[in-house]
Amino acid sequence: MIRDLLIAIGIVFLAEGIFFTLFPVTMRKIMKASLTMSDSTLRYLGLAAVFIGFFLIYAVK
Repeated sequence: MIRDLLIAIGIVFLAEGIFFTLFPVTMRKIMKASLTMSDSTLRYLGLAAVFIGFFLIYAVK
């Protein structure tokens, strides 16, 4: 279980690293845009990401 968690965290770092390496200007714009979003909008986006993640995990397993 811990092994799977570490693999998942590694994949997140890998994906973020790829995005920042290939699209640094776009990633900076996205981060700046997130500063202007309300807390509720960020929470909804985070919740949507959680549901998408759970769905992907469920679909694969």
